Amino acid sequence: MSQENVELVRTAFAAWNRGDLDAWLETFHPQAEWHTSGAFLGFETAYYGHDGLRSFWQQFRTGWEEIFLDVQEVIDRGEQVIVLFRFRATGRDGIQVQRPQAICDTVRDGRVVRAENFAGWDQALEAVGLSE
Repeated sequence: MSQENVELVRTAFAAWNRGDLDAWLETFHPQAEWHTSGAFLGFETAYYGHDGLRSFWQQFRTGWEEIFLDVQEVIDRGEQVIVLFRFRATGRDGIQVQRPQAICDTVRDGRVVRAENFAGWDQALEAVGLSE
């Protein structure tokens, strides 16, 4: 089952990168939780359900001309899939941002039920007990 979980999370990243909201939402359980990292100001700490995720998507993407999440490493922990990625974006004002970020997705019954975002790789690894 864990390989299916990894593929589901990769599918979510691919949908995000191509700007496909419906395909991205399809990877989440209708009652999923999305917890933000705090790296970007002006957002709630958590969003709930497809309506909440849709709200986050629309609110977050408004400030960016383009966004790309460049996956660096995927760690399979069974029902948890941790992804270390590089956030790359260009703002509508032309500013470019690049930073390491991570997410820990919990998958049950073929859908993400909880997504916890982290402002850095070390934070994510520590949270799941993988820090050195």
